Amino acid sequence: MRIRENLTAILVRYREQKDEFGSIESKKWQNDDRPLRTIFHEILFSSLPEHEKSVEHLTEEAVAVITAAEETTAITLQTAIYHIFSNPSIHERLRNELRDVMPDACTLKEWRELQALPYLTACIKEALRMTSPVASRLPLTLPTPLVYTCSAVKDDMGNLQTYEIPPKTIIGMSPRLMLYNAEVYPDPECFDPSRWLTYENISPSEAKGDGCMLKPARQTDLKAMEQSYKPFGGGPRKCIGINLAHANLYHILAAVVRRFDLEITDTVRARDVDMNRDHFVTMIARGSEGVRVRVVGDEAEKVQ
Repeated sequence: MRIRENLTAILVRYREQKDEFGSIESKKWQNDDRPLRTIFHEILFSSLPEHEKSVEHLTEEAVAVITAAEETTAITLQTAIYHIFSNPSIHERLRNELRDVMPDACTLKEWRELQALPYLTACIKEALRMTSPVASRLPLTLPTPLVYTCSAVKDDMGNLQTYEIPPKTIIGMSPRLMLYNAEVYPDPECFDPSRWLTYENISPSEAKGDGCMLKPARQTDLKAMEQSYKPFGGGPRKCIGINLAHANLYHILAAVVRRFDLEITDTVRARDVDMNRDHFVTMIARGSEGVRVRVVGDEAEKVQ
Protein backbone atom coordinates (compact mmCIF):
# COMPACT_ATOMS: atom_id res chain seq x y z
CA MET A 1 0.00 0.00 0.00
CA ARG A 2 1.69 3.16 -1.23
CA ILE A 3 0.39 5.44 1.50
CA ARG A 4 1.79 3.16 4.19
CA GLU A 5 5.20 3.03 2.45
CA ASN A 6 5.34 6.82 2.17
CA LEU A 7 4.34 7.28 5.80
CA THR A 8 6.99 4.81 6.94
CA ALA A 9 9.70 6.75 5.06
CA ILE A 10 8.58 10.01 6.68
CA LEU A 11 8.45 8.51 10.14
CA VAL A 12 11.91 7.01 9.81
CA ARG A 13 13.12 10.61 9.43
CA TYR A 14 11.16 11.60 12.54
CA ARG A 15 12.91 8.83 14.48
CA GLU A 16 16.32 9.97 13.18
CA GLN A 17 15.46 13.53 14.11
CA LYS A 18 14.50 12.48 17.61
CA ASP A 19 17.69 10.48 18.13
CA GLU A 20 19.78 13.37 16.80
CA PHE A 21 18.17 16.04 18.99
CA GLY A 22 18.36 14.01 22.16
CA SER A 23 17.52 15.30 25.61
CA ILE A 24 18.25 18.98 24.87
CA GLU A 25 15.70 19.09 22.08
CA SER A 26 13.27 17.14 24.21
CA LYS A 27 13.27 19.99 26.70
CA LYS A 28 12.78 22.49 23.88
CA TRP A 29 9.59 20.78 22.77
CA GLN A 30 8.19 21.20 26.24
CA ASN A 31 8.64 24.98 26.31
CA ASP A 32 5.76 27.36 25.62
CA ASP A 33 7.70 28.96 22.75
CA ARG A 34 8.15 25.64 20.99
CA PRO A 35 7.81 25.53 17.17
CA LEU A 36 4.86 23.90 15.42
CA ARG A 37 4.63 20.24 16.40
CA THR A 38 2.80 17.20 15.14
CA ILE A 39 1.25 14.22 16.89
CA PHE A 40 4.47 12.35 16.17
CA HIS A 41 6.59 14.87 18.05
CA GLU A 42 4.22 14.45 20.98
CA ILE A 43 4.69 10.68 20.91
CA LEU A 44 8.47 10.70 20.34
CA PHE A 45 9.22 13.19 23.12
CA SER A 46 6.71 11.74 25.57
CA SER A 47 7.22 9.41 28.51
CA LEU A 48 5.80 6.45 26.59
CA PRO A 49 7.95 3.31 26.58
CA GLU A 50 10.36 3.04 23.65
CA HIS A 51 8.52 0.14 22.00
CA GLU A 52 5.55 2.49 21.49
CA LYS A 53 7.79 4.96 19.66
CA SER A 54 8.87 2.52 16.96
CA VAL A 55 8.43 3.32 13.28
CA GLU A 56 5.86 0.54 13.05
CA HIS A 57 3.78 2.02 15.87
CA LEU A 58 4.05 5.55 14.45
CA THR A 59 2.99 4.27 11.03
CA GLU A 60 -0.13 2.69 12.52
CA GLU A 61 -0.92 5.98 14.28
CA ALA A 62 -0.49 7.88 11.02
CA VAL A 63 -2.73 5.53 9.06
CA ALA A 64 -5.40 5.81 11.77
CA VAL A 65 -5.26 9.62 11.78
CA ILE A 66 -5.44 9.87 7.98
CA THR A 67 -8.10 7.26 7.33
CA ALA A 68 -10.27 7.67 10.42
CA ALA A 69 -9.91 11.34 11.27
CA GLU A 70 -9.50 12.82 7.81
CA GLU A 71 -10.90 10.62 5.06
CA THR A 72 -14.22 9.91 6.78
CA THR A 73 -14.89 13.59 7.53
CA ALA A 74 -13.86 14.64 4.02
CA ILE A 75 -16.17 12.18 2.26
CA THR A 76 -19.06 13.15 4.55
CA LEU A 77 -18.54 16.83 3.70
CA GLN A 78 -18.40 15.89 0.03
CA THR A 79 -21.77 14.14 0.32
CA ALA A 80 -23.29 17.10 2.15
CA ILE A 81 -22.00 19.69 -0.33
CA TYR A 82 -23.26 17.70 -3.30
CA HIS A 83 -26.79 17.20 -2.00
CA ILE A 84 -27.23 20.64 -0.45
CA PHE A 85 -26.12 22.55 -3.54
CA SER A 86 -27.96 20.18 -5.87
CA ASN A 87 -31.26 20.89 -4.10
CA PRO A 88 -32.26 24.59 -4.15
CA SER A 89 -34.93 24.24 -1.46
CA ILE A 90 -32.54 22.53 0.98
CA HIS A 91 -29.85 25.10 0.22
CA GLU A 92 -32.26 28.00 0.77
CA ARG A 93 -33.52 26.64 4.11
CA LEU A 94 -30.02 26.06 5.41
CA ARG A 95 -28.64 29.42 4.30
CA ASN A 96 -31.62 31.27 5.80
CA GLU A 97 -31.04 29.53 9.11
CA LEU A 98 -27.33 30.38 9.03
CA ARG A 99 -28.05 34.03 8.19
CA ASP A 100 -30.02 34.35 11.43
CA VAL A 101 -26.96 33.50 13.55
CA MET A 102 -24.21 34.60 11.16
CA PRO A 103 -25.14 38.06 9.77
CA ASP A 104 -21.51 38.43 8.68
CA ALA A 105 -20.74 35.66 6.21
CA CYS A 106 -17.05 35.75 7.16
CA THR A 107 -17.52 35.47 10.93
CA LEU A 108 -17.96 31.88 12.07
CA LYS A 109 -19.82 31.07 15.25
CA GLU A 110 -18.70 28.74 18.02
CA TRP A 111 -19.47 25.05 17.67
CA ARG A 112 -21.94 25.10 20.57
CA GLU A 113 -23.96 27.82 18.81
CA LEU A 114 -23.98 25.95 15.50
CA GLN A 115 -25.08 22.75 17.24
CA ALA A 116 -28.26 24.53 18.34
CA LEU A 117 -29.36 25.06 14.73
CA PRO A 118 -31.95 22.36 13.92
CA TYR A 119 -31.70 22.37 10.13
CA LEU A 120 -27.88 22.46 10.04
CA THR A 121 -27.88 19.56 12.50
CA ALA A 122 -30.41 17.70 10.35
CA CYS A 123 -28.26 18.20 7.23
CA ILE A 124 -25.17 16.88 9.02
CA LYS A 125 -27.02 13.87 10.42
CA GLU A 126 -28.43 13.07 6.98
CA ALA A 127 -24.99 13.42 5.37
CA LEU A 128 -23.50 11.05 7.95
CA ARG A 129 -26.38 8.61 7.42
CA MET A 130 -25.98 8.56 3.65
CA THR A 131 -22.19 8.45 3.73
CA SER A 132 -21.96 5.83 6.49
CA PRO A 133 -18.22 6.63 6.73
CA VAL A 134 -17.22 3.22 8.08
CA ALA A 135 -18.39 0.64 5.58
CA SER A 136 -16.93 -2.59 6.98
CA ARG A 137 -18.42 -4.76 9.68
CA LEU A 138 -17.08 -4.13 13.17
CA PRO A 139 -16.61 -7.59 14.76
CA LEU A 140 -17.09 -8.32 18.44
CA THR A 141 -16.90 -11.56 20.41
CA LEU A 142 -19.87 -12.25 22.65
CA PRO A 143 -18.91 -12.75 26.32
CA THR A 144 -22.40 -14.04 27.19
CA PRO A 145 -25.34 -15.47 25.21
CA LEU A 146 -27.21 -12.92 23.11
CA VAL A 147 -30.98 -13.35 23.00
CA TYR A 148 -32.99 -11.28 20.58
CA THR A 149 -36.45 -11.25 19.05
CA CYS A 150 -36.88 -10.86 15.30
CA SER A 151 -39.87 -8.66 14.44
CA ALA A 152 -40.01 -10.03 10.89
CA VAL A 153 -40.25 -13.77 11.75
CA LYS A 154 -43.03 -15.60 13.61
CA ASP A 155 -43.21 -19.18 14.87
CA ASP A 156 -46.01 -21.69 14.21
CA MET A 157 -48.10 -20.13 16.99
CA GLY A 158 -47.86 -16.67 15.49
CA ASN A 159 -45.45 -15.42 18.13
CA LEU A 160 -42.36 -13.43 17.26
CA GLN A 161 -39.38 -15.72 16.80
CA THR A 162 -36.65 -15.57 19.46
CA TYR A 163 -33.06 -16.57 18.78
CA GLU A 164 -30.10 -17.19 21.05
CA ILE A 165 -26.51 -16.74 19.88
CA PRO A 166 -24.03 -18.66 22.08
CA PRO A 167 -21.10 -16.97 23.84
CA LYS A 168 -17.72 -16.65 22.09
CA THR A 169 -19.50 -16.18 18.77
CA ILE A 170 -17.96 -13.46 16.61
CA ILE A 171 -20.68 -11.12 15.39
CA GLY A 172 -20.64 -7.95 13.34
CA MET A 173 -23.02 -5.49 11.76
CA SER A 174 -22.37 -3.10 8.92
CA PRO A 175 -23.40 0.43 9.95
CA ARG A 176 -24.40 1.04 6.34
CA LEU A 177 -27.08 -1.67 6.47
CA MET A 178 -28.55 -0.02 9.55
CA LEU A 179 -28.44 3.48 8.07
CA TYR A 180 -30.10 2.37 4.82
CA ASN A 181 -32.86 0.28 6.39
CA ALA A 182 -35.98 1.40 4.49
CA GLU A 183 -38.24 0.32 7.36
CA VAL A 184 -36.56 2.89 9.58
CA TYR A 185 -35.51 5.50 7.01
CA PRO A 186 -38.13 5.69 4.24
CA ASP A 187 -36.61 6.28 0.80
CA PRO A 188 -33.08 5.85 2.20
CA GLU A 189 -31.34 6.81 -1.05
CA CYS A 190 -32.91 10.27 -0.83
CA PHE A 191 -31.08 13.09 0.99
CA ASP A 192 -33.90 14.37 3.23
CA PRO A 193 -32.79 16.41 6.27
CA SER A 194 -36.41 17.04 7.23
CA ARG A 195 -36.73 13.41 8.36
CA TRP A 196 -34.76 14.45 11.48
CA LEU A 197 -37.00 17.38 12.39
CA THR A 198 -40.14 17.71 14.49
CA TYR A 199 -42.46 20.68 14.84
CA GLU A 200 -40.77 21.51 18.13
CA ASN A 201 -37.34 22.20 16.62
CA ILE A 202 -38.17 24.28 13.56
CA SER A 203 -36.52 27.68 13.59
CA PRO A 204 -38.56 30.85 12.90
CA SER A 205 -36.86 31.47 9.55
CA GLU A 206 -38.21 28.14 8.28
CA ALA A 207 -41.84 28.89 9.08
CA LYS A 208 -44.02 30.19 6.26
CA GLY A 209 -47.26 31.86 7.31
CA ASP A 210 -49.85 29.40 8.56
CA GLY A 211 -47.94 26.40 7.26
CA CYS A 212 -44.40 25.19 7.22
CA MET A 213 -41.77 24.46 4.58
CA LEU A 214 -40.80 21.20 6.23
CA LYS A 215 -42.15 17.69 6.62
CA PRO A 216 -41.43 17.00 10.29
CA ALA A 217 -41.09 13.43 11.53
CA ARG A 218 -43.38 11.83 14.07
CA GLN A 219 -41.84 11.29 17.47
CA THR A 220 -42.18 7.51 17.10
CA ASP A 221 -40.36 7.56 13.76
CA LEU A 222 -37.64 9.81 15.18
CA LYS A 223 -37.07 7.46 18.11
CA ALA A 224 -36.60 4.48 15.77
CA MET A 225 -34.20 6.48 13.58
CA GLU A 226 -32.12 7.58 16.56
CA GLN A 227 -31.86 3.97 17.78
CA SER A 228 -30.48 2.84 14.41
CA TYR A 229 -28.30 5.91 13.88
CA LYS A 230 -24.77 4.61 14.45
CA PRO A 231 -22.43 6.30 11.91
CA PHE A 232 -19.72 6.38 14.61
CA GLY A 233 -20.52 2.97 16.03
CA GLY A 234 -21.99 2.58 19.50
CA GLY A 235 -21.22 1.70 23.09
CA PRO A 236 -17.79 1.93 24.68
CA ARG A 237 -16.06 1.20 21.36
CA LYS A 238 -17.63 3.97 19.33
CA CYS A 239 -15.30 6.29 17.43
CA ILE A 240 -13.03 8.17 19.81
CA GLY A 241 -12.94 11.14 17.41
CA ILE A 242 -16.69 11.72 17.29
CA ASN A 243 -16.49 15.20 18.82
CA LEU A 244 -13.64 16.30 16.57
CA ALA A 245 -15.55 15.05 13.52
CA HIS A 246 -18.71 16.89 14.54
CA ALA A 247 -16.80 20.11 15.20
CA ASN A 248 -15.20 19.95 11.75
CA LEU A 249 -18.49 19.14 10.04
CA TYR A 250 -20.38 21.98 11.72
CA HIS A 251 -17.69 24.61 11.18
CA ILE A 252 -16.78 23.75 7.59
CA LEU A 253 -20.33 23.23 6.34
CA ALA A 254 -21.59 26.42 8.02
CA ALA A 255 -18.68 28.45 6.61
CA VAL A 256 -19.12 27.17 3.05
CA VAL A 257 -22.92 27.34 2.83
CA ARG A 258 -23.20 30.75 4.51
CA ARG A 259 -20.61 32.43 2.31
CA PHE A 260 -20.41 30.74 -1.10
CA ASP A 261 -22.77 29.95 -3.95
CA LEU A 262 -21.51 26.76 -5.56
CA GLU A 263 -22.50 25.17 -8.83
CA ILE A 264 -22.05 21.40 -9.06
CA THR A 265 -20.26 20.59 -12.30
CA ASP A 266 -18.85 17.50 -14.03
CA THR A 267 -20.14 15.30 -11.23
CA VAL A 268 -21.99 12.00 -11.52
CA ARG A 269 -23.58 10.84 -8.27
CA ALA A 270 -23.06 7.10 -8.84
CA ARG A 271 -19.38 7.63 -9.59
CA ASP A 272 -18.37 10.66 -7.54
CA VAL A 273 -20.66 10.67 -4.47
CA ASP A 274 -22.19 7.31 -3.59
CA MET A 275 -20.23 4.46 -2.03
CA ASN A 276 -18.51 2.33 -4.65
CA ARG A 277 -15.81 0.51 -2.67
CA ASP A 278 -15.32 -0.77 0.85
CA HIS A 279 -11.81 0.02 2.10
CA PHE A 280 -12.97 -0.24 5.70
CA VAL A 281 -13.95 3.40 5.20
CA THR A 282 -16.42 4.29 2.46
CA MET A 283 -14.77 5.06 -0.89
CA ILE A 284 -16.12 6.43 -4.17
CA ALA A 285 -15.31 4.89 -7.57
CA ARG A 286 -11.71 4.32 -8.50
CA GLY A 287 -10.45 7.13 -10.74
CA SER A 288 -13.15 9.55 -9.59
CA GLU A 289 -12.08 13.14 -8.88
CA GLY A 290 -14.89 13.56 -6.38
CA VAL A 291 -17.44 16.34 -6.34
CA ARG A 292 -16.40 19.23 -8.57
CA VAL A 293 -17.83 22.71 -8.04
CA ARG A 294 -17.60 26.19 -9.50
CA VAL A 295 -17.81 29.23 -7.21
CA VAL A 296 -20.48 31.49 -8.74
CA GLY A 297 -21.06 33.81 -5.80
CA ASP A 298 -19.37 35.09 -2.64
CA GLU A 299 -21.41 36.76 0.08
CA ALA A 300 -18.26 38.53 1.33
CA GLU A 301 -17.97 40.45 -1.92
CA LYS A 302 -21.51 41.81 -1.62
CA VAL A 303 -20.69 43.83 1.52
CA GLN A 304 -17.48 45.37 0.22
